[in-house]
Amino acid sequence: MNHDILLSKLESFNVKGLSLQIIASFLRGCHQFVSLNSMLFQTLPIKVGVPQGSVLAPTLFQIFIDDIFRLPISSSSYAYADDTVFICGHSHPHSLENLCNNDLLKISDWCLENKMTINVKKSHFLSFKSKGTQFNFTI
Repeated sequence: MNHDILLSKLESFNVKGLSLQIIASFLRGCHQFVSLNSMLFQTLPIKVGVPQGSVLAPTLFQIFIDDIFRLPISSSSYAYADDTVFICGHSHPHSLENLCNNDLLKISDWCLENKMTINVKKSHFLSFKSKGTQFNFTI
């Protein structure tokens, strides 16, 4: 999560003033360095993500991705922690393929805009047909 984008989204949730400054300080107060064969390399500020294991991390992540669930897409979306599922259905496979591709383009645009990447190794596309004539895709 890009810190500047996250802070902007927090402002849209009406987090302002001292509260926003404290969260900004919390995010921007972290640094990283590399140690190799007892050599310490330059310390650099961390500009993305939140401290792992912190109490705020899950909430900040949910705030960061909140607007992906308001995209104008055909799919229904469901999320648990950092796992998200998009489900789309249609009675004609080719129409369903077009709907899914359009949704994926919008999701991809959201990712680019928010400087996020989709882990393709953990992403799956599942097609199934129910007892009726409805075809469903899960992304």
